[in-house]
Amino acid sequence: MSTAASEEPLLRTEPQPSQNRDDASPRPEKGRFDRFQLLLVLLIQVAEPITATVIFPFVNQFVRETGITDGDERKTGYYAGMIESLFFVTEALTVYHWGVASDAYGRKPILLIGLLMLVFSTLGFGLSRTFWAMMIFRALQGITNGNIGVTKSIMAEISDPSTITYVFSTMSIMWATGTTVGPVMGGLLARPAERWPPVFASSFWYKYPYFLPCAAAALVVLLTVCISSICLKETNPTILKKRAHLRQSTYRDSEYDVDTAGYGTLNSAPSTVEPVDAQPTERLMTTRTMIPIANIGFLAFVQQCISVLNPLVFSTSIEYGGLGMDPYEIGTILGIWGVANGFIQLFVSHRLIEKLGARTAYKLAFANQVTLLVCLAAIGILVPSRGVDTLIKSLLVFYLCLVTFTSIGYASIYVFIIDSASDSTLGSINGLSQMVASIMRALAPTIASSLYSVSLQQRYFLGGTMVYWILIGITISGIYMSTKLPTQLYRS
Repeated sequence: MSTAASEEPLLRTEPQPSQNRDDASPRPEKGRFDRFQLLLVLLIQVAEPITATVIFPFVNQFVRETGITDGDERKTGYYAGMIESLFFVTEALTVYHWGVASDAYGRKPILLIGLLMLVFSTLGFGLSRTFWAMMIFRALQGITNGNIGVTKSIMAEISDPSTITYVFSTMSIMWATGTTVGPVMGGLLARPAERWPPVFASSFWYKYPYFLPCAAAALVVLLTVCISSICLKETNPTILKKRAHLRQSTYRDSEYDVDTAGYGTLNSAPSTVEPVDAQPTERLMTTRTMIPIANIGFLAFVQQCISVLNPLVFSTSIEYGGLGMDPYEIGTILGIWGVANGFIQLFVSHRLIEKLGARTAYKLAFANQVTLLVCLAAIGILVPSRGVDTLIKSLLVFYLCLVTFTSIGYASIYVFIIDSASDSTLGSINGLSQMVASIMRALAPTIASSLYSVSLQQRYFLGGTMVYWILIGITISGIYMSTKLPTQLYRS
């Protein structure tokens, strides 16, 4: 891009397609995209939800077994929330920098480095024996997961405006898959020495009862690293153009060497590409980018609060308004729900977004969070007096059905985020949006679990459901923010 163009504001009130994308950047043919590359990116995207959620079915029990709660079940939420929050705190601190690095050095190397580090940090969590060891390895998991925003840049670069809705709707499928596989691994594989003593009779499995699910999650990530290192292509258009320029320069230089020196040695191209200058952060913070980013912040916070409350509600004793389930039951229920959710995302999500439009689909998906919180409040009020009867089971099924619509919100809002970026800022804007989402996800577990613990300790106030009504108030603020989304995409 010219110097004049680089000095212009990135974001306009009028659609300027030719200036949103570098004209010389290779783009896929309209209506087409590389499905194999998309599949590879989706496999990489499974890493975050699997490693983030594999601990959910057993983390509360794991925390109690460290002795940090001194036997008080009501304190579990505080410490479990700290562990769950730390993942997203460290992710938030690094995600923007991963995005900037991918703009400068390329998407592929940044992804592979982060994934390889994720393997070791996940194994370390499973080998933890103390609460503070759990905290350290959970923090490392968050740091390595910070490059997840890079995958969204690749998805944008292999698609065009006619296919971007479909491409980003597949992201919700992989999130659904990961949030299904993770809890299933955690619930079914935890404490294998007690469940399958003939196979896991070694003292190792008694000493490290939660290593097996973490090892299974790490194996998935390791296989992804092996496949991606061979098959994944670089998509950063700026890096690709610089490589093409280097090849052309090398070819011209080699011709000159042969012509002038006869048997002269051919010059070889440099093995690496010089990094590209990153855009200043303040250049990215405009109305066009910040409204979608604010919306994903609200969605990430509320959705993560609900995700954290799920295992707390499922595992808490019936007398305290929970469902009294063990990790195996939690993993089984979440697994069945996840399979159904995957089918819905595969066959319904992108069609619904295309029919309603990204703006309407997002507004409906986010407003649905109010209904989810009301369902949880109803369970908390009714369970102590009724137990887990037919009504409660029906309410739980209804609740799980509604949860499937949350992923549609993510697919919809990313359409607006990608629409606000240029080729040279795509990684940075994705990193910025992922950073905001990670900050919200970092705050959510501590806030939600702490409010849940306070609600149980002060059951005389709102019947122990205070946490849900506070979150409903926050959700209403997010509904108002969703009305600020543009009615038309800038590049449409």
